Amino acid sequence: MPKDRYFTGLDIGTTKVACVIANRTEEGKPNVIGVGVVPSDGINRGVIQNIEKATLCVQEAIERAEKMAGVKVEGVFAGISGEHINIVPSAGMVALPKANRDITREDVERVMKQAETMRLPADEEILHVIPRKFIVDGKVEVEDPVGMIGTKLEVKANIITGATAAIQNVRKVVERAGYKLYDIVLQPLASAASVLQEDELIHGVVLVDIGGGTTDVAIFTEGSIAYASIIPWGGDSITNDIALGLKTSRRDAEKLKIEYGVAARNFIKDDSVKIRVPGIGGRKDKEIPIETLIMIIEARVDEILGFVNEKIEKSGLRDFIGAGAVITGGTANLPGIADLAEARLDLHTKVGVPREVAGLKDAVDNPALATAVGLVLHAMEGREVKREIRGTSILEKIKKWFEEIF
Repeated sequence: MPKDRYFTGLDIGTTKVACVIANRTEEGKPNVIGVGVVPSDGINRGVIQNIEKATLCVQEAIERAEKMAGVKVEGVFAGISGEHINIVPSAGMVALPKANRDITREDVERVMKQAETMRLPADEEILHVIPRKFIVDGKVEVEDPVGMIGTKLEVKANIITGATAAIQNVRKVVERAGYKLYDIVLQPLASAASVLQEDELIHGVVLVDIGGGTTDVAIFTEGSIAYASIIPWGGDSITNDIALGLKTSRRDAEKLKIEYGVAARNFIKDDSVKIRVPGIGGRKDKEIPIETLIMIIEARVDEILGFVNEKIEKSGLRDFIGAGAVITGGTANLPGIADLAEARLDLHTKVGVPREVAGLKDAVDNPALATAVGLVLHAMEGREVKREIRGTSILEKIKKWFEEIF
């Protein structure tokens, strides 16, 4: 278990590796003391593909955060994403040993273990087992059965799995960088912890985390995750389209996206603006109307949001999404993206940034760092939870964090 006094979140993404170090304020909030962000290398669509390159990126990001914080961390809580992630329903049931006895936390752990007992493909393993509801004596549905009296305890749960190779590669990269890996957390769950509010979790919300290589879609209802899916396109796809469409380098395309990009043409402030597009390999630069750039961005953003909408329909949970949608991740920085998403998804939409953060708040006031901050929150509430006991889900930790704050 962690012994250092600091909590470290590590987001290993397609376009960046971000590390956030924090300690705890007296009010229980994360007090950010160090941030390190470096461009990614050796990672594609959320999956590590070159161990050596990814290790160097992880090492540099953590060292930058350590230097800013003035501390040396022992280990990290890392996020994971990618098309290999699956979420499947499961159930468990145990008989209680004595009648008229209070249900204990040990009973809950037993039934969660039972729910975890399922046959998986040889190349997959369980990341999280998240309870959706407990049932006492086949009749009474409760969120927390501890303290109730019964003879039988059941649980309906969602099991999140990932490819063993992808999980082990995260571990290998962190350990080769010289750090311990305390836990691996599904990135949408981490992002949810940092940007979603408690009433959104209860009333139903779609979290759309548009990262560099993937777009993570997670639907939460009644305080727990009900659906998750990964779309294999993100901000990097926009950059590639710009580079191809304008015949410029990816590096210059990314700069153009950051400096001039908006989500759609109706968000252009001055459509008379001309922008300079650098040529490739010594070729001449050229000037184009800003609208040409934005048309490329809009087409890809609209396509990604179209896939998000398909995922929402496929989930069958649209009628349970009372709070709307929250867009986060680096692409959420595109001006106008919330308005475009609201029209495309037909849901009230806002951009989500890390909440209730003390210390270097300005350094993490960015949707691109939602996952890293969420991993810190997971670390703060999960330090004493053994990984082999999966009954305590990150959503329970989210609830506990809200209770401590409010």
